[in-house]
Amino acid sequence: MTKGKMPPQLVEHFKKKEAKKEDGSEMNDKEKRKAALDKARKYQEQKRNKTKE
Repeated sequence: MTKGKMPPQLVEHFKKKEAKKEDGSEMNDKEKRKAALDKARKYQEQKRNKTKE
């Protein structure tokens, strides 16, 4: 696995199957994937910052 890439299984773990946008409409797969990656990156940053302290 290259540095900075997450395995697809981890991306699926973070991806919500019934995800909805703020206005209540359904998200398409591309939007779900982007939201999952953003959430995972945020978690990784939080974890990285916690170990530095």
